[in-house]
Amino acid sequence: MSLMKRLGNVFRVKANKIIEKSEQDIGATLDYSYQRQLDLLVKVKSAAADIATSRKQVQNQIDSLTSKQNEFDIQAKKAIEVGREDLAREVLTRKAQLVPQINDLNAQLEVLIQNENQTAENLKSLQVEVEAFRTKKEVMKATASAAQAQASIQESFAGIGDEYSSIGRAIVTGK
Repeated sequence: MSLMKRLGNVFRVKANKIIEKSEQDIGATLDYSYQRQLDLLVKVKSAAADIATSRKQVQNQIDSLTSKQNEFDIQAKKAIEVGREDLAREVLTRKAQLVPQINDLNAQLEVLIQNENQTAENLKSLQVEVEAFRTKKEVMKATASAAQAQASIQESFAGIGDEYSSIGRAIVTGK
């Protein structure tokens, strides 16, 4: 085999090793990116759960205050029945003090419901994007693997061709 062919083979082997290493790096990079997206998805799911929990807590506070209002109504009626108008006024005053609190909580509830709906929409979009990336990642890794296999096949054919030409020369020249 001539020196130039040997150098060419050495160069091809080195180039294929470099390509193979970069293809492995691409696969690792894609896997890492996918894992980061999955981590983000978990964080968004956690945020959605936190918002839902906050919404339920605010709703429970509203229900509790509304229940207190109803109790105050009952107490005021009983106070009037026994002739205690002063006590009825006091109970109705306490009931009236709950109205701003309930209004504030209702405003908070509306904001939480909007945030919960927006987060749910974002979560759905993110899930679709992550799944699409996973599919693209697998296709890219398969393409890189196929390119690596093709390079190995070409390297093998080049080596076989060089061997045959060396054998042919040896037969022709008798060396």
